Amino acid sequence: SEEEERGLRSSGLLFDVPSRREQLSAGVGRQWPDARGAFLCGEGADFVAWVGEEDHVRLRVQREGGDVKVALARALALEAELSAALERLGSGFAFEERLGFLTVDPAHLGPGLHCAVDLRLPLVSMRPELEELVASLDLRIEAAGTPGDGSDAAAGLATRRVGTGPNLGVSEVDVANGLIDGCARLAGLEDALAAGGIEAEEQLRELLLR
Repeated sequence: SEEEERGLRSSGLLFDVPSRREQLSAGVGRQWPDARGAFLCGEGADFVAWVGEEDHVRLRVQREGGDVKVALARALALEAELSAALERLGSGFAFEERLGFLTVDPAHLGPGLHCAVDLRLPLVSMRPELEELVASLDLRIEAAGTPGDGSDAAAGLATRRVGTGPNLGVSEVDVANGLIDGCARLAGLEDALAAGGIEAEEQLRELLLR
């Protein structure tokens, strides 16, 4: 139903209708929504398989908390099971030795892995250098994320979704470790800004000079 669709989309378990010019010109929205869907494993599942969104299939794992390694391990285990099932059928994912997994979006070439974390960064988010700071960590700001408990009006803006960028030539483990390290640095900067003093400015300069 439309209500279920809205609920899944608000939970991040269902993809949006393609609207970007690049997507439409590549034919991603052709005959929408035929042959598209999301496969969920039970209610409250942390795993969903997107079928026909951009690529033929995209596996997505999302979890509460900050344990990126646990989420990555689950995603890799699910991918291994799917790969084994496809191999038994004489098929498999498109892979090229030099480019890695072949995807519709060239930005996803390589391990075909994208990781993101929602962070509460009320003070860092107010900095005009925000995107430059995040880019210095080889990460990018993707969205405002999900608002917190509603205790402050700026919760939506204070929560930032920080994700990995193109990772051609980078292993799955290094992609996840880069996100973990970058988020730790941003959290440390947030604490330093909250404490005040020159330490925060020193951390800012250090990141911007990376």
